[in-house]
Amino acid sequence: MELAVQGSNGRGSVIVHVGATQASAVFELADHAAQVGADAISSIPPFAGGYFWDEIHAFYAELARRSALPVVAYHFPGLTGQQPTLAQLSSLLAIPNIAGLKFTDPNFYVMQRLLTRLGPEQVLYNGQDEALALGLSIGAHGGIGSTYNFMPALIVAIYRDAAAGRSAEAIATQRQVNTIIEAVLTCQIVAATKQILYWQGLIDHPTCAFPRAALSDGQQRKLRDMLAGTAIGGTLIR
Repeated sequence: MELAVQGSNGRGSVIVHVGATQASAVFELADHAAQVGADAISSIPPFAGGYFWDEIHAFYAELARRSALPVVAYHFPGLTGQQPTLAQLSSLLAIPNIAGLKFTDPNFYVMQRLLTRLGPEQVLYNGQDEALALGLSIGAHGGIGSTYNFMPALIVAIYRDAAAGRSAEAIATQRQVNTIIEAVLTCQIVAATKQILYWQGLIDHPTCAFPRAALSDGQQRKLRDMLAGTAIGGTLIR
């Protein structure tokens, strides 16, 4: 993270994800992010073992109170197994120092309703890589996604076309992106992402942190074959 802050060199805002399974670790990481010059932090909600909504709300309220940086909260029911109501999600936006929300949910009605509840300085990020163009089309301010790491040019093209009102072009590029995502989802997404970044020469090895397994030789061959036929296959597997 320190390298990321240094490397950005003021060219953009650095939002550091500080999520962890223990709140004490989250608070420690939030302090560190502020110390080294990040612009904001974000965090998944507590999820290991299951939490009630009041506990999740209390977590974000405490993180926002402690943090010297603005906080982006996460709505990610696929991870937490919980589906908070519109009123509950709106209550997060009312917490002082909550800068916005990452919305990883196919319910675009709820996303649009939340957009109407944002304060003037708050933002909402689309969280589904496969639906970035759709999220932007209804007002999301940007996106946060794992697959953006290995195909940034396509993602930036979607963002720019959506911002300029060129919805047909944004959707056409989203189709290209989704063909790549379809290939990636034949494997575990973190392992596949690291494998592609390794093929691209951007990281030194594709090994995942234990106990996440790296892709097998067979999985690598299948992924390579599927990516080869995509719009930017030559940049993904060289």
